[in-house]
Parts: sequence; structure tokens; C-alpha cells
Amino acid sequence: MVPRPHRNDLWLLGLLASGFLLNQLYIRHFATPAFFRNYLDDLLCMPLVLLLARCILQLLPLRNRPRRLPPYFVLTAFFMFALYFEAILPRYNADFTADPLDVAVYAAGCLLFAAWEYRPTAKIKID
Repeated sequence: MVPRPHRNDLWLLGLLASGFLLNQLYIRHFATPAFFRNYLDDLLCMPLVLLLARCILQLLPLRNRPRRLPPYFVLTAFFMFALYFEAILPRYNADFTADPLDVAVYAAGCLLFAAWEYRPTAKIKID
């Protein structure tokens, strides 16, 4: 039997993607507060990317498929996004700015994902 992503994960993935897309539409057509314009996408980005990565990993035909992403995977994704989007990309593309607060928002997104990913699961006791 091939494990599939849990339906709660797919539901959350759809919710995060919808929030991201709705925010993009909203900021393009309406005057928005700075948080929505500058930081909401960054906050939703890390949980969205990490949850998508885990769902994809669960679909791959690997012998030891992880049920949860290891913490080093979450930290690696955080450092890669922070380095690329806040240090490298602003040097080569004028459309991007280096904002240290974005790094904090990426970290908050990783913490939100970690709270979901590593939450305690209910133990079913069979007598």
C-alpha cells in the first residue's frame, strides 16, 4: 500500500495556497495595510513550501518515507529562503529589497509549520 498525504494536510495546503492567492489579488486591486502588502506572503510561504515538500515526499517511491519532515529540513529551507530572497536576489534584481524583518517573518512561518508538523498526536489505546 502506497502512503498518501493525509487529507488534513491537503486541506491545509489548499487553505494556505488560497490565502496566498487571495492576498496577491487583494494587494493588486485595493489599498492594503503594510502587513498584507509586505509580510503576509512571506508568512504563508514557508508553511506552504514545507507542507508541499512533505506531501511530495510521501508520494515518492522511497523505501523509508518520512511521516514528518526532519527539523534540519525546516531549518535548511529557512536559511535557503532567507539567504536567496534577502541577500542574493536583491543584489541582482532591483524589484527585490533586502528587508531583515522578512527574515523574522520567514522564521515565524517556520515556527507555524513546526507547530503543525510536530504537534502531539492522539494515542489510541486498544484493550
